[in-house]
Amino acid sequence: MLVSTIGIFITGYIGKEFMIGRKAIAYMVTAYLTSLLVAIILVIAGEEDNIMIYTNALTSFVVFFIVLVYGLPCSIIADLATKTFKGATKKLLSLTIHLVFGIGFATIVWLMFTIVFYDGNFGMLIFISILFASFIFWFVDELLKSKLRITKGTKTS
Repeated sequence: MLVSTIGIFITGYIGKEFMIGRKAIAYMVTAYLTSLLVAIILVIAGEEDNIMIYTNALTSFVVFFIVLVYGLPCSIIADLATKTFKGATKKLLSLTIHLVFGIGFATIVWLMFTIVFYDGNFGMLIFISILFASFIFWFVDELLKSKLRITKGTKTS
């Protein structure tokens, strides 16, 4: 209910598909949940207490920036690429596109951690976080898409 209300408030004046507002909400939720996951990973990795606050703040900023600069355009591309499809095919294809973009970026990050920092294990945790972000972005976007269409009185696709 709250998500639908916020979504309608943000997207009320933006086009029939509500893409911009939907993507904005999906971005915020994804960035927040991914930052939380990365913070948990840093705690598990054993960061020092004094350093952890700064590391988590910097990491959260980086996550929010990456999701905005990379995740948001990838999600828009997925929407545009699946525009002609309907129903489950559209959702599955959109999920595939989100995950493929996520795997591509995650592989680069994992290789960077493995080659530059010699820490493949931490790189793998970041790899998993990026895939988590890709899935969450897709899931929240699809949830909002269905909730907003139901609220507006149109069929879901």
